[in-house]
Amino acid sequence: MPETDNRPAPIVDSREELAQDRTALASERTYASWVRTGLASLATALGIAKFIDDSVPVWAVRSIASLLILLAMLSFLLAAWRYSDLSKKLNNLDIALIPHQIVLLISGVMIICSTLALGIIWMMTG
Repeated sequence: MPETDNRPAPIVDSREELAQDRTALASERTYASWVRTGLASLATALGIAKFIDDSVPVWAVRSIASLLILLAMLSFLLAAWRYSDLSKKLNNLDIALIPHQIVLLISGVMIICSTLALGIIWMMTG
């Protein structure tokens, strides 16, 4: 007959539980902020490449758009890094977090899309 664990379950104070939930939600908001910054940077780069193409030199359009896309890629990378780092620290607590593999997948897809956008900008502004 298997032995059962007769230790009492640890009592978690409701304030501690709420603090853990706030920490998890703050982590998700931070991730969303980094992603929002990256998407805004990517959209701005594409807008510059599309609408300012004829009014300024090609090298300026490519340079500005490329820098903005690199900023977007950095934002997506930092978003995944920060979220994964915090989720590893909170892994031992009983908090429902978005799995960091999903966050890495989403950020990876956005980095790939940014790379494709960078290639497209260099092809269409030439």
